[in-house]
Amino acid sequence: MTSLALAPLEDGARRRAACVRARRAWRRVSILLLCISVARAADVSVLGAPWSLSVGSASLQAGAGTDFLSPVASEVFIAVLAISNTGGANWNLRIAREGNEAQWPPGVSVSLRRSGGSAEAGIIDGLAYRTLTSDLQPFFSGTGDYASVEILLRLDGVTVQTPPGFYSLAIRYAVDVP
Repeated sequence: MTSLALAPLEDGARRRAACVRARRAWRRVSILLLCISVARAADVSVLGAPWSLSVGSASLQAGAGTDFLSPVASEVFIAVLAISNTGGANWNLRIAREGNEAQWPPGVSVSLRRSGGSAEAGIIDGLAYRTLTSDLQPFFSGTGDYASVEILLRLDGVTVQTPPGFYSLAIRYAVDVP
């Protein structure tokens, strides 16, 4: 029978063993840092001009004493969105109404939809009007970059009882890469 006795490591051998363990731990940390640094981002830019609408007697359903035609929808694009720097990844676009909603007349809501034009092939959702709220909500999604996504606006609830005035609105667009 053979017996084996383990002698304590010399000081130099201990240092070498500690260095090997430290290198292995460093490799794990550097791999973790590498994974964190490859997170994707995308950008959305908005090109648009102020949109205004005058609602008058020509907008009445059947002349004096009747209500306005409802809903009131923009016939031109209020904005054109460009979604870029996606790296070919999937993305989701969300929308929200920004600012003071209290300045708007009660019962009037603002909705958006995309036009669905040929430059938007491959985008999912967004063809039905989505009512804006102060919370970011899903609007549409896609994959890769898009240079021209056309946005239309609709107002619901405008009546002859709506006080005349100038009402402003800011819309927030946010693109997320899951």
